[in-house]
Amino acid sequence: MILSESVIEAIDREADKKGTTRSGLIDEILSEHVSVVTHEQQIRKIFRELDRLVAGHFEELSPTNSRSIALRSSLDVKYKPSVRYQFELSKNFDTTLGRLKVQWRSKAPELLSRIEEFVRYWTEAEKLFSGDDFAGAEFFLEEGRFQRLFLTPKDFELKHNIIGRALYDYMRAFDTALKNYASGESDGYKDVEKSFASYVKNTVKKL
Repeated sequence: MILSESVIEAIDREADKKGTTRSGLIDEILSEHVSVVTHEQQIRKIFRELDRLVAGHFEELSPTNSRSIALRSSLDVKYKPSVRYQFELSKNFDTTLGRLKVQWRSKAPELLSRIEEFVRYWTEAEKLFSGDDFAGAEFFLEEGRFQRLFLTPKDFELKHNIIGRALYDYMRAFDTALKNYASGESDGYKDVEKSFASYVKNTVKKL
């Protein structure tokens, strides 16, 4: 594709305003012209849906890139330590939807130990309820952080509102259960299992 310098300069200015690249903007303009929804447009729609759902429950933070959204919550314990959630959506949804990254900080060893215990119980509950769908799922737990890779579920309708709702439901269930466990309102594997069972029962689409 050959473009004149004046067109390129105008595209670059507009791309800079939108926080995208020259090729990304050209792709967006052409896709709109021929009525094709690109993956990047779908991601923006997913994030708009998440914006709508998280209002009043999470504090939105500045994203690190165009495929991620960052949110913050606070635990209901002394000093209200924060928990940071970041969704990084995949470049395509052929095999994976994306990755959830959770980070927490505290100077209280007992609280840190309790959070890690909760995460281990949560992943055990996921394995129990997911069955064969659990195969291939990836979890990473290390000091102060947890990662969960979401595979694209079988027969999953890839609409932005369904994906946005599914991601929100998981994060909200995880955050609520974590808060209850950190505060002592719930305790032990059985309580975490009940929290996960409630998520499975009430969510529109389990991831």
